[in-house]
Amino acid sequence: MDTEQSQELVVVDRYTGDVFDPAKADTARLAAFCTNLGELRKELAEAERVVSDELVDRMDREALYTLHVEDGEQRWEIKGASQTAGTTVYLQDVLETELKGLVDENTITPDAAGRALHRHISLQLGVPWNADPQEIAQKVKEALSIEVAGVTVTVERAEARAVPATSGINALRKQPGTVSAIDRAKREQPPGRRKAIVKLKGQQVRDRPTGEKGTDA
Repeated sequence: MDTEQSQELVVVDRYTGDVFDPAKADTARLAAFCTNLGELRKELAEAERVVSDELVDRMDREALYTLHVEDGEQRWEIKGASQTAGTTVYLQDVLETELKGLVDENTITPDAAGRALHRHISLQLGVPWNADPQEIAQKVKEALSIEVAGVTVTVERAEARAVPATSGINALRKQPGTVSAIDRAKREQPPGRRKAIVKLKGQQVRDRPTGEKGTDA
């Protein structure tokens, strides 16, 4: 018999510390493992939140939002958002009105307004079975009418959207006569919860004990 096939699949229940072979365990033990796993996930999520909050607090005190730390052969990169990230928003309808006024006054160009507020229409088209959807999709990009490649398609949904673009808005602020108009669309909101993003850059490989195939939970 193949040695690999004869080895047991060992599962470690990290919530209780029990080690068992699922193939030999009774159904109640497997069910308990699943519920224990759920509890472990909750505890791990809470632990991660506490540690992440501490990392964010340390970055705030240093006023640095990218940190590099190491411990022996292990190196980590830690990133986080600043305290003001995401606190400034622009009301789409107000911004659109103000930008239109600036364009009408010839204070800014339509292209500049377009860079500050991205406007587009999303269409959902009903395609008949005797047509190739991929071909139709390509032709739609080039079409000037709803009759595409000789096939009549129906517009099932047309949604107009406008999304403020921070880079375009900041560029407009450099233009004379724009700041007060833009600020009328500006709103401040409380910051959301910030999370530290930790990436391991160098790691020592930890070998499993020989002769076992393990699954941790």
